[in-house]
Amino acid sequence: MNLHLEYVAYDASRPEGQRQTNHVHIYIDVPEFLHLAHEGLTGALHFRSKQQREEKNQTPLYEHLGGTSTQRMAQYGKTRTDGKSLSRIVKLIWGQKVDYLFVADSGPGETNATGLIVPKFGKEPENHVSVGLNWRNLNELLLMTKTHYEAWLSAQYAKNH
Repeated sequence: MNLHLEYVAYDASRPEGQRQTNHVHIYIDVPEFLHLAHEGLTGALHFRSKQQREEKNQTPLYEHLGGTSTQRMAQYGKTRTDGKSLSRIVKLIWGQKVDYLFVADSGPGETNATGLIVPKFGKEPENHVSVGLNWRNLNELLLMTKTHYEAWLSAQYAKNH
């Protein structure tokens, strides 16, 4: 089971109906997301961020690679013109002007031998959205997403039992 996060960037100076500039769908396995939420809510994530900041360590605090294979895209009738898979990456990094940046990128990728879709866009993704968050906003996002998942799960149990 996956959580679906949708990242969208807008440019308010563009004409109405043309303001969306980038759009990335991210899918994260529930246990993986719950682990990230737990780290944020216990303070472990913020402690790690503080350490990385002091060490100038640019390693993402969290990173998830995913995507849609060429075969799956063909099933959906949405093949890419370059014939590649669609790679998606989400990263949580510490920011310089804000506490955190939650970054989503998408672009061409290739499926490796283990089924992982490896990005083939280098530092130039087709779509890039970066959301700046302070520590409190990040905790709220993690907590509210976790709470909504738990409510949905409870409703599923009630419906099926």
